[in-house]
Amino acid sequence: TESGKYEIMRKTLTEWQKLLPEILFLRIHRSYIININFVSKIAKWTSGTYKVYLENITETFTLSQRYASLIKNKLKL
Repeated sequence: TESGKYEIMRKTLTEWQKLLPEILFLRIHRSYIININFVSKIAKWTSGTYKVYLENITETFTLSQRYASLIKNKLKL
């Protein structure tokens, strides 16, 4: 969350992915779904993967090869 707190949910990410609007939310890894409005930068990393930087979050997230190939056109990478 924006405040840095973690939440425990009983739904799987696949269930959340179906519920969240596809225009705003994007699965970038088997462990992460992000709001694309908060993406500040995407940088190439190693072996076809990318690092995703979010506004106001110091942690970077890895866009896996599997998901990168699925969403390159959506994010215009």
